[in-house]
Amino acid sequence: MGLLDNVGSFLGDKDNRLNLASGFAGMSGNPNTNSIMAGIEGQRAALAARREKTSASDKLTAQTAQALKLLGTTYPDIAQAIQGGFMSPKEGMAEVMRRKNLPAKERKIVKGADDYNYYADDASRVLGDVTATPKDNRTIQQKNYEYWIEKGLTDEQAKAQSKSGQTINIGGENQTAGRKKVDEAYAADYLQWTQGGGSDMTGQLAQIGTVLGQLEAGESLTGPAIGMLGSYSPMALSIINPKAANAKEQVEEVVQRNLRVVLGAQFTAQEGERLISRAYNPALPPKQNASRLRKLFMQMEAAAKQRDSMASYFGTNGTLIGYDGKQPSINDFYSAISGFSVGQVVNGYAFMGGDPTIKANWSEQ
Repeated sequence: MGLLDNVGSFLGDKDNRLNLASGFAGMSGNPNTNSIMAGIEGQRAALAARREKTSASDKLTAQTAQALKLLGTTYPDIAQAIQGGFMSPKEGMAEVMRRKNLPAKERKIVKGADDYNYYADDASRVLGDVTATPKDNRTIQQKNYEYWIEKGLTDEQAKAQSKSGQTINIGGENQTAGRKKVDEAYAADYLQWTQGGGSDMTGQLAQIGTVLGQLEAGESLTGPAIGMLGSYSPMALSIINPKAANAKEQVEEVVQRNLRVVLGAQFTAQEGERLISRAYNPALPPKQNASRLRKLFMQMEAAAKQRDSMASYFGTNGTLIGYDGKQPSINDFYSAISGFSVGQVVNGYAFMGGDPTIKANWSEQ
C-alpha cells in the first residue's frame, strides 16, 4: 500500500478528519478558534450518538435473529410477534418460559375388564396394536397334571399324582427351613407388589406407551440436532423443544422406577442409567428409538405379568413351593433391547443373553 493509499484511508474516517481539523484550528491563531472548536466538538458528539444508535440497532437485530433461530417452528406465534416488532426478543423468551412452566395435561388411564389400559376421555386403547399375553387360568391341579404327563406318566397316574397334592418342583418334599425362609422373605415383596407396586407399574407403562406412540407417529422428539442441543444445554432444549425434553425425562423416570419395583435387590441406579442409554438415545432418529423403546415396553409388560403370576400363586397357596414360573431379571431387559436372540452366533460367538457389550455374555463356538 502506497503513501496516498494510507492518506486516503486515514482521511476516510470522520473521527480522524475532526481530529485533524481540531489540530489545525488550534495552530491557526484565528480569533474565532473557540467557536470552531465548539463546532468540531458538536460534530463529534453527533457522530458518537449516531454510532451508539447504530450499535443498539445492530444488537437488537442480532438478538432478534438469535431468538427466531431458537424458537424455530415450536412457537410460530411468538416468532411472528418478535419479527413484526410487537414483542422484544427478551419478552418473547419470557413468554416461552411461561408456557413451558404451565402444568402438563395428562390423559387419565383406566384398566378395562379385558386387562388392557384405556384412555378415559375417548375410551381408546393405549397402544392398541399391542396384544396382551393371554392369562393362564389353569388351576394348580391342572398344572400338576400336565407336569406329570410331560414326565412320562400315564393319564391315570398323572391324575392320581395331581390329586395327591404333591408339589411338582421339589418331588414331594415337606417345607424345609430354607423354603420357609424364602416364603418369609417374599412375603414383604408380595405386600409391596399387591398394595400399590403393581398398579404403579401399570401407570408407568402408560407413560412409556405415550412416548412410544409419539415416536411412531414421527414426532420430532429425537434426532442429531436434538441430541446435540440436549447434551450441550438441557435448559435450552426444554425451551426450544419441551416435548422432546419431557419425553426423555419420562423414559428415564419410568425405567428407574420400574426396574426398582420389578427387580428389587438386583437393581442399581447405575444399571438403570446403562439400560436407558441403550433403550433411548436422543441423538438417534425417532424411528430407531421407537423400535428400541417398543422392545423395552414389551419386556416391562412381560415382567409385570411374571410378577403378577408369582403374587397370585403366593396369594392362593401361601407359599412359593411348586411355583415354576419365570422371575424377571436385569438380563431379560438387556437381551430384549440388544437386537440379538439368545443363541444367535455372530462372528463365531453365541449370544448367551444379558448386556451384549459384556464379553462374558458371549460363548465361543
